[in-house]
Amino acid sequence: MPESNPMNTLAYQLKSGDLILYNLLTEDEVKFTTVNDFNFNKQGTAVVVKRALSGEDAKEELCWYDLRLSKEHIFGEVSHREITVLMSLVTNMYL
Repeated sequence: MPESNPMNTLAYQLKSGDLILYNLLTEDEVKFTTVNDFNFNKQGTAVVVKRALSGEDAKEELCWYDLRLSKEHIFGEVSHREITVLMSLVTNMYL
């Protein structure tokens, strides 16, 4: 959980692996499919999401979702080591 929640967002993950971000004030939902892991940044203004890519080689991509702008930035396909480092960095950012 973020240290604060200025965006009034609840995150929950379904058994299917889908992640739902739900705004408690506006009742808007954002859905991410095949999520392996996710974390809020410290301020609670963004979520970093690790998603499985389809295919036989079980690759993953990293996505940054800005809750203030409702905008997604995909870092693209990255190695497991790179994902571990990036997830740690971005969740500790104050943006």
